[in-house]
Amino acid sequence: MMGCMSRSNRCGARPGSLRANIRRWGWLRGLFSSIVTRAARYLGVHIHTVQACLLTENPQYPAAFSEFTFRQIQPAELLKASEDPELDLSRRFVRAAIDRGDLAFGAFVGNELAGYVWRALDSAPHVEGLWVKADKPYNYTYKAFVHPNYRGRRVSPVLHLFSDVAMIGHNYKYRVGFVAVNNFSSLQACRRMGCETIGYAGYLHWFGRYFPFRTRAAGRIGFEFYELFRSASVKDNNELRHSAVADSAGDIK
Repeated sequence: MMGCMSRSNRCGARPGSLRANIRRWGWLRGLFSSIVTRAARYLGVHIHTVQACLLTENPQYPAAFSEFTFRQIQPAELLKASEDPELDLSRRFVRAAIDRGDLAFGAFVGNELAGYVWRALDSAPHVEGLWVKADKPYNYTYKAFVHPNYRGRRVSPVLHLFSDVAMIGHNYKYRVGFVAVNNFSSLQACRRMGCETIGYAGYLHWFGRYFPFRTRAAGRIGFEFYELFRSASVKDNNELRHSAVADSAGDIK
């Protein structure tokens, strides 16, 4: 990777530029990726694939290093982890997720948190003012992270499979998430984990407003992006207002 990056820079191709994308992915996918990137940057159009996997009680775990242990992360541990800037967990985010009832599962080396993944029991925020949901038995999975010191050791696939088993106990049957249509590396990783593209969803961001859209296939499982406080469900809005209050309470880092 570093060698390819150096060659591209010497040839005048910036990372993410059309030339760099073509070098990495070929003409068709490189051109497609550049178009999608520019549509998001200049037109506010964000398009994602909806990925779903069947949960299994006895998954075939990929080989991971024996130094790791995997378990659910307790609230006190999450709050402590929010003090470490390298873990990409703000105190505000952690407190709001805990108040919503979301669950976090982690990979540990001793007492050190090496990676984590979050599982929502209802809706979860994507960006400021925009939320994501999916209907049961589909469980929305989000914010997977592995510390740079431990990447390349199959930590993320094991975390997803381990947390899948726990979510079966909450009466879920499928894991669901979304990946940008031009994020080819993540799409390949999803396929390796047995996920399939079951539809498409996204949003248009103009003048501070979000205008979500989705394909019919995504709608069949209740997957959607939606603006906070603009959901059709009064019950959902009341719950989201409670979450928003919790999100802004206490010490915010």
